[in-house]
Amino acid sequence: MLFAPLEEWRRVAVTEHHTRRDWAQVVRKLVDEDFLHKERIVLVMDNLNTHHPTSLYETFEPSEAKRIAERLEIHHTPKHGSWLNMAEIELGVLAGKHWNGKSQLGRINGTMMPSEWTGDSLPSTPASN
Repeated sequence: MLFAPLEEWRRVAVTEHHTRRDWAQVVRKLVDEDFLHKERIVLVMDNLNTHHPTSLYETFEPSEAKRIAERLEIHHTPKHGSWLNMAEIELGVLAGKHWNGKSQLGRINGTMMPSEWTGDSLPSTPASN
């Protein structure tokens, strides 16, 4: 889940696994396509072990990894931070803010969980996103 609320921009990247390489590929697209015009990109992320500049160096040649990493300003949320709540809010926006009100997973800090979405309200997105 990537989003820039002040720019009204968001993207969901779905991969089969959540590997360092997956993260690195998503970040390269963010730098080279989504925010090519930005000199510096601030990333606020959870503390997942794949969310680290070393993932860039494990995926790309050193010069490419350095080029990407130099455009990033990375901040990690506290281990018990609220990044997940922020992501769920953005997913709610993507789902058109339609909820069925019947949670199978319950709520976390008052935030609706994905099981509360109505499946038919999810938007279709171009394959390139």
